[in-house]
Amino acid sequence: MVRCRETRTTFWCLFRAGERDKKKIANICGVSVKTISRYFKMVEQGDDLEPHYAKHTKYKFTPQIRRSMAQILAQNPRKSAIWLAGQLDQRWGEKFSPSGVRKVLTEMGYHHSVPKRTNLTAENKMVRLLWANGHINTDWRRVWSFDESYFNLDPSSGKVWVKNNVYHRVARRKLTNRQEKISVCIVVAISHNAKSDICYLESNWRPEDLINVLRDSLLPSIRWDASVRRCKSFLLDNDGRHHNRQLKEFLDQNGLIRDGYLPSNSPDLNPIENVFGIMKSFVQKLSPSNEQELREAIVTAWEGLSVETLSNLFESMPIRVNKVIQTSGERIRY
Repeated sequence: MVRCRETRTTFWCLFRAGERDKKKIANICGVSVKTISRYFKMVEQGDDLEPHYAKHTKYKFTPQIRRSMAQILAQNPRKSAIWLAGQLDQRWGEKFSPSGVRKVLTEMGYHHSVPKRTNLTAENKMVRLLWANGHINTDWRRVWSFDESYFNLDPSSGKVWVKNNVYHRVARRKLTNRQEKISVCIVVAISHNAKSDICYLESNWRPEDLINVLRDSLLPSIRWDASVRRCKSFLLDNDGRHHNRQLKEFLDQNGLIRDGYLPSNSPDLNPIENVFGIMKSFVQKLSPSNEQELREAIVTAWEGLSVETLSNLFESMPIRVNKVIQTSGERIRY
């Protein structure tokens, strides 16, 4: 750098003194004639021969921008660093690179991975252990698993931006009005060798809506008769709406809740959660683009569930129960 500066200074002294012999100037400056020819051309074009360095365009990730990143991720934990960089571009009017966003997120303690659930409390573990001990001898061939689940057009992956590898509760992702309208809630029940028809609920369903669906559609589809099948029962999770007084009365009257509810935070003990996982993976691969396609994909996924798959899920229940007992109520990998 110093040698270049000295060469330019010497060239200017000779040039202003009236020297125009390129070979002579090159010998004095200690550079090639080609370099001196380039200097002459630059001078003719009005250049002052000063170096032109690229402007420093990197935008600093200030505390305000970092807070903005955290706020955006709270609403969109499944989005990529490329998408987040685009959101920052729009919000701050500057150019942010995806690699820079990833680096700063790492500094902030985030990483992109499949999330783990929050740890179970001592009370959760105790309730799960008691439930497992009470179902060691249950005949799972005479039990139905029942639940509701939502399907929408969001094609995001299972990975999210998390801190400390724990999936903290995040704000519900903001959806457009159109996305809200094409969210489909289904209600189904499965046993070791049979499944109900697909029934539907509104996205903001109430307990009385579920009663109507059970009475008019789901129970008739499995030919449920409480007076005949006394030894059968439904496996229900601990959704708050399942504890509604009217719904509990309906469940009792129809013999659906003889074994009580599953413990809280126990999707690993409900076979129907595995079914929903299979269905959602199938629907995501089909990439539906509207409500009609989404409903058709859900029906196709449901009809594609084989009796063998259902049998395997219910045959795994004794193993699940024993693992919960062996781990003193901890979660199990199901």
